[in-house]
Amino acid sequence: MSETIDVPNGKKFLMENLTPGERFDFLSAVGSNWNSAPYMFTAEAVCSVREIDGVAISLPASVSELKARANELGHEGVNAATQWLQDHNTYNLPDKEAAKN
Repeated sequence: MSETIDVPNGKKFLMENLTPGERFDFLSAVGSNWNSAPYMFTAEAVCSVREIDGVAISLPASVSELKARANELGHEGVNAATQWLQDHNTYNLPDKEAAKN
C-alpha cells in the first residue's frame, strides 16, 4: 500500500509498507537493536518513508543511516510516519493476554 501524507512541517512523504524481502534488509539494518519493540516500530516507520517531497529515498542499510534518516525527517516527520505505520500495520500481532495462555 502506498499513500502520500502531509506532515505538519510542510513536507509530503510517500509511505509504503516494507515488502517481505525489504523486511530482511530492515532487520539487518537494525542490527542488535531488534529486541526493543519501540525501537523496531520507530525504525520501521522511518524505513516506510519512500519519498520526501517527491524525491525518492533509499532504504537505510545501517543503524547510522537510520539515525540520519530520522534526523532528516525531524520530530514531526517521525511522528507522522509512526502514526501512518500504526494505522497501516500489516502485522497480526498476538494480544498480550492471549500470548500468556
